[in-house]
Amino acid sequence: MNRKTEPAPTPDAGKGGLTRVFTAAIATAVVLTVLAVTIRSQEPIGAGIYYDDGAYLALARSAAAGDGYLYSNLPGEVPGVKYPPGYPAVLAVTWKVFGLYPENLPALKALNALFWSLAAGGTFLLFARGGRRRVVAVGLVTLYAFLTVPSMSVATVLLSEPLFLLACLAALLLAAADPARAGPNPAPLDSTSGWPGGELGWAAAVGLAGAAAFLTRSIGLTLIVALALPLLLRRRWQAAVFLTAMAGVPAIGWLAWARSQAADVPDPVSGQYGSYGTWLGQGLEGGAFGRIGEVAAANWGPFVETLQFVWVPRAPGLALAVVLLALGAAAGYGALSVWKRNPSLVLFPIVYLGLVFIWPYEPYRFYYAIMPVLTLLAFEGLWEASPKIRADLPRWGIPIAAIVAAIFVVNALVYHGRGHAVRSWASPQTIPARAYAPLNEWIRTNTAPNEVIASALDPYVHWETGRLAVPSWRFLADDYGRYDRTPEVLAAGLDSVIVRYGARYVALILGENKAARTLEAFVELHPERALRVLQTEGPAVGVIYALAPPGEALWDPEAEADEEAAP
Repeated sequence: MNRKTEPAPTPDAGKGGLTRVFTAAIATAVVLTVLAVTIRSQEPIGAGIYYDDGAYLALARSAAAGDGYLYSNLPGEVPGVKYPPGYPAVLAVTWKVFGLYPENLPALKALNALFWSLAAGGTFLLFARGGRRRVVAVGLVTLYAFLTVPSMSVATVLLSEPLFLLACLAALLLAAADPARAGPNPAPLDSTSGWPGGELGWAAAVGLAGAAAFLTRSIGLTLIVALALPLLLRRRWQAAVFLTAMAGVPAIGWLAWARSQAADVPDPVSGQYGSYGTWLGQGLEGGAFGRIGEVAAANWGPFVETLQFVWVPRAPGLALAVVLLALGAAAGYGALSVWKRNPSLVLFPIVYLGLVFIWPYEPYRFYYAIMPVLTLLAFEGLWEASPKIRADLPRWGIPIAAIVAAIFVVNALVYHGRGHAVRSWASPQTIPARAYAPLNEWIRTNTAPNEVIASALDPYVHWETGRLAVPSWRFLADDYGRYDRTPEVLAAGLDSVIVRYGARYVALILGENKAARTLEAFVELHPERALRVLQTEGPAVGVIYALAPPGEALWDPEAEADEEAAP
């Protein structure tokens, strides 16, 4: 009688199991370390200091209260058409669990630390392969990439980047599990592939993960493109269509809702709070996209600056150029290696950066979010190329190359270590918070609870004072990199919120770009309608002006000039 016997386990099978356990242990260590450091790095600064963080929380509060998806920091019922609902929905759940603001602020920020740490774990898993030595090296590089000063600047405030990056990495991990990746022309798959529904089940999971990224940040569209394109290149039409449909249906649902509500966003606040479609439409009318080359050039500088900040801080010009070229080549070589196992992981940063380069908006946050992935791509390239480099170098060249590499590594570690010691990422939060503190105190003390305040940083003023607040300036796509509008046009922007919302005070810091120029233009053209009631001293000079609507006056400039001229 023949009896079917199970094959004996091979040494390689046992070794593979141990490697998986070891990789899981390193991944856990990465997650816990990033979580602990990020929580420790958070500042007790209120929401709104980065503008978008205050808007996210206002949407979350209205959703948690059952009032709909509205900006609760603005007068009236303004729908949240600009920000996809993923991140505010998560904040709303946390709001309901941990109570009201500001008592719930530590819990809300801790949630972002959790997202950032899980994103670190996901990045590690995408690049961890090979032997233990390589796995440990990937873990160390991942820790570095997620704990740099730029990383802390987006992980320690209520911005959507941590959740967005986590959603992207989840989708890319699913993409890496492509059941057909073993061959260039795979046979049709069925349910035996390990996915319920076979290849289409896998495509559905990847598509839904891509939709989650898009519903967290609109730039998640670039991820959906990166997920679908490899399937199209391999002529896997059915899987590509299914993936795109599963990603597209939720995305189209959100876009359709946002479009239907866009007209309900009043024009004076549409730049900051309206839909991207409206904003881009205004930009097209103003000629913003006739300046794509100018915008790309303007956004290239911050990209190089970010690379230097993360990879070679304080390097002099020639050394910086050489090292950035070398690391850029390493990232390209790493991309060739990664392409074989996960082409979407290569395409995502390419498509993402391509859009950021031409987007008429300050790009630093976008770059900081993608830098961990770029850093691991560069590391993969260096690791893969190292055997050939060692073989090509003369014997005396190997120790010299090692010493030079060690110098740059130590320089980066010391720089960011000192950054942690002095909490360098906190200054973009603490400096404006200190500057606005006396302004907010004056508003709390001298204005009625139902007063509407205009400000350059209106979400922060709202969360610090409890007053409804509106932007004091117009945010337009074709303004990027320049504020060359006439005083009449600038002043009309502030006048529009005075008329529409009855704003009777404006609070800002002198030098706040277009907002300050708008106030200067208004005071110049309508001196009788603007009366300065507070001016602070110090490096950042804050002012509050009382405002009068058209046809009214707060004082008589000519009479005061006559009094000053009288003997």
